[in-house]
Amino acid sequence: MINELKNKIKGNKKCLILMLILFVVFTYCHFNTMILNDDLPYSLYFRVNNRIDSVVGIIKNQIFDYSNINARVFLHCIVQFLLIYDKNLWSILNPVVIIINIALIAYFIKIITKAKIKNINLLILSTIAFLLLYNHKYLIYWVAGSVNYVWVFLLLILFSIYYYKYGLLKYKKITSIICLFGSMICEASAIFIIGVVLSDLLINLFIKKESKNIIKPYILFLILSICGFLFILLAPSTLNRLDGDSSWQNLSVIKKLMITIPVISSNLFRISIYNIYPLLNSLSIVFYFYKKDSKKALIILIILLILFIISYLLGGFTWFILSITLFLLQFIIFYHEKNYKLISILICIYLISYSIAITNEYSAGRVNMHFYLFSFAFSIYNYLKVEKFNKLFKIVSFFLITILIILELVIYSYIGEVKRDRLNSISKVQAGETKILETRIIKKPFDKFHIDANSPGDKKYWAYQAFEDYYKLPDDIEIIVKK
Repeated sequence: MINELKNKIKGNKKCLILMLILFVVFTYCHFNTMILNDDLPYSLYFRVNNRIDSVVGIIKNQIFDYSNINARVFLHCIVQFLLIYDKNLWSILNPVVIIINIALIAYFIKIITKAKIKNINLLILSTIAFLLLYNHKYLIYWVAGSVNYVWVFLLLILFSIYYYKYGLLKYKKITSIICLFGSMICEASAIFIIGVVLSDLLINLFIKKESKNIIKPYILFLILSICGFLFILLAPSTLNRLDGDSSWQNLSVIKKLMITIPVISSNLFRISIYNIYPLLNSLSIVFYFYKKDSKKALIILIILLILFIISYLLGGFTWFILSITLFLLQFIIFYHEKNYKLISILICIYLISYSIAITNEYSAGRVNMHFYLFSFAFSIYNYLKVEKFNKLFKIVSFFLITILIILELVIYSYIGEVKRDRLNSISKVQAGETKILETRIIKKPFDKFHIDANSPGDKKYWAYQAFEDYYKLPDDIEIIVKK
């Protein structure tokens, strides 16, 4: 047993070194970030005055929140517990969760491709996938954001691995427990689990032509999943959020979808220097078909180019047409490879991103983080199914991960300087030396990576009072954010 463990460690020495480097880098970056946005009021007992300092206080807050603010009580118990220790405990635990996510993405790619590729190369690829999340980097370095999205992704990838390796029927009791409790965590996990159960049932019945006797356990899984989801959906806080303002409430479902679907599709597939996942996925699809049939690949490339150009020029539902096209192309690849379980996961990541289509929060692109990480894994799948992981790919991957790690350090070293300047100014105010809090502004493009960090200088900022309460600042304080 001990010798086996030693051999595994020796065989994965490079992986362990990379994970250690990532832990040091991420921990350093985490300690250079500030308390901001939702973290400010979530640190306070019933959102006012006093800091939460006990588990009892957290439970009282979450009982109140379930009815009034948010139904994600299990996740927010974690958020409020972490905030008891400022950002110190979180700055150690969140890098661990990130590294576990990266390792699981690598493992997921390994099991779905069945390619003979070294673990270190897979780990480099999955690290690149995570470091490329520039549109969502603010989530990673924000306590409430990281728990609601980064930690939730951990649940999604674990469930995906479980489902891909064992299916839903091999361990029915375990699946039942996952369906019930996994669906109670948050909207994304519930939609993902329900989506997998439904699509897997349909695939078994209509593609694999399995016996109808399998329907019974799936009905149980669905009932448990829906019961778990209802815990969130029927919460008074959720119903209040879904209603939104009166103008939104008065719109029909059709009118809501006419407004929301183009916006969601644009957020999901618009390519920029901060979002290259749609480009990577599109190129991998074209490459797959090129290796199978060059004529088909050329037609697909032309269609995609036209759709991207039209979407940028016309906007609106052309983004949705692009979305459907890419979905169908990826669907065809998985169907051709008889990788039916990946079809279920593909359906579910689209469902998560489009699930906000009937809510007034449709413009928020946060849920897309799950989509992009899975789409990166699918892009590697498309490549490895028709090509070996050659030397050039290795060199490019090594170069890219090096650049991305350096960028991470540059971004959060700069933000750390601003943080230290702000804390120094706050300490002067707390000591009664001055009633003017002067702090440096986080300049562009760095401000994009630490959401709302410059906002406490604005008295109209929604968490302004919580900022004052968190740092115990006097009410007559003047905050100046230096340009």
